[in-house]
Amino acid sequence: MSDLYEPNHYAKITEAVVDATPPERVLNALGLDDGNTVIRRVRTKYQDNGTAKHSLIEQSVSWFPTDYGEKAPKLLTTDRIREGTYRYLADALDVRLSKVTHIFETDLATESEADTLGLYHGVSRANLPVTPEIVRGRHLFETDQGRVIEFGESISSNEL
Repeated sequence: MSDLYEPNHYAKITEAVVDATPPERVLNALGLDDGNTVIRRVRTKYQDNGTAKHSLIEQSVSWFPTDYGEKAPKLLTTDRIREGTYRYLADALDVRLSKVTHIFETDLATESEADTLGLYHGVSRANLPVTPEIVRGRHLFETDQGRVIEFGESISSNEL
């Protein structure tokens, strides 16, 4: 599908909207004040495992300042950005991107996250609770002027 992913992996953008009520952590990461709106894009990554049902292996959400939608209208569509969002934004906004920070940690999945990733949660045969571990990521993309132009969060199975 694209050079951005490993062989047999592909992604779909399942949502691209203006979010009128972004979480405070998103506004803080983007350097925006309370009351601002943001563009929210949700990406789901799959692995073609040779069966009719492909495995969902990661889900991520990226947020951008709403005013980027004027110069970078692809952010507001569910079309894949083939060159990658990072390069697309640099070209569309005429900025130089100089720093990418990825922070990953293992964590226990919420029930909703486990459902999203297709992981078992519930009770074991020994009647003990089963809570799967996931990898939680936070991603910051900054310009050479120190402005964060994209903030993202992701979840993936810890079984990868």
